[in-house]
Amino acid sequence: METILVIEDDEADQLLHEVVIKRTRPDIKIVKAFDGREALDMLARLDPMPQLILLDINMPIMNGYEFLEHYSQRDDHTIPVVAVLTTSDQEFDKQQMAKFPVVKDYLVKPLRAANIQTLQDSVTQKRTAMSL
Repeated sequence: METILVIEDDEADQLLHEVVIKRTRPDIKIVKAFDGREALDMLARLDPMPQLILLDINMPIMNGYEFLEHYSQRDDHTIPVVAVLTTSDQEFDKQQMAKFPVVKDYLVKPLRAANIQTLQDSVTQKRTAMSL
């Protein structure tokens, strides 16, 4: 895992995520977007693509659901692993996010160092599956 895109509208949460990631994996590049629309615009220009997206659900302009509806329609194989990282522990939100095959994990904030290894494993599994 070399690059993570953090899609989060709260600057304090963005900073917290960055601190946890950098303490665990200082070699990772972090790219940030404040809503789904900004993230889609960034992903259209990023090269190389991030290997992981940390996605909040509740954001202005374009929320996490809307982002996934647009983004999961891509038919190429460059879609990174998506992990929802939200304050919502609601079963409805978990079920809605599980409908998107690109979503590999659902985490409730705050991000923890142990989550980074789990997410790394998801990225590695995707790479292995793509190479088969």
